[in-house]
Amino acid sequence: MRDAMYVAWHQAAFQRAKKMPALSAALGDKKAPQVRTNGQMLAMFKSMAKKGVPLTIRRVG
Repeated sequence: MRDAMYVAWHQAAFQRAKKMPALSAALGDKKAPQVRTNGQMLAMFKSMAKKGVPLTIRRVG
């Protein structure tokens, strides 16, 4: 339901616009995924484990 409302609102907004925005502006910036270091990933998983997320952290390789 929320998706349908989102689409309807934006469709109406585009119809009211005097000039269509550039496609890249309408779709938003497509950013490359951020590359994280092993240390950053380990810190993130330790933080998740500390908050009670059930996971096992082990060294591979």
